Amino acid sequence: MSDPAAWLGSDLARSPDWVKALPAGAVGELDAALAVVRRRGLRWPQFGRDDFPLPTLSATLGAALDELEHGRGFVLLRRIPVERYGPEDLKDVYWGLGSHLGHA
Repeated sequence: MSDPAAWLGSDLARSPDWVKALPAGAVGELDAALAVVRRRGLRWPQFGRDDFPLPTLSATLGAALDELEHGRGFVLLRRIPVERYGPEDLKDVYWGLGSHLGHA
């Protein structure tokens, strides 16, 4: 059995399963989680996973975390609506997503 982290570029070109799109409803969850940290007066890096609730998106992020730790070692998350957020909000969205993947 080969190690999934021992990949070549040609392997990635053949299989796009390392690219994960945010599921339907994810934008609403991101907006709601952002509202939670805003109400509490938190900004990055002052909050963690428990402060940025993602009730259904957390399953997608859990699968990404498994791929990071036990698979290829990377994933590409698509459909994060960066144009929806200003720079400060986007920092908090990225920090919040990252808080579901590990600890800084």
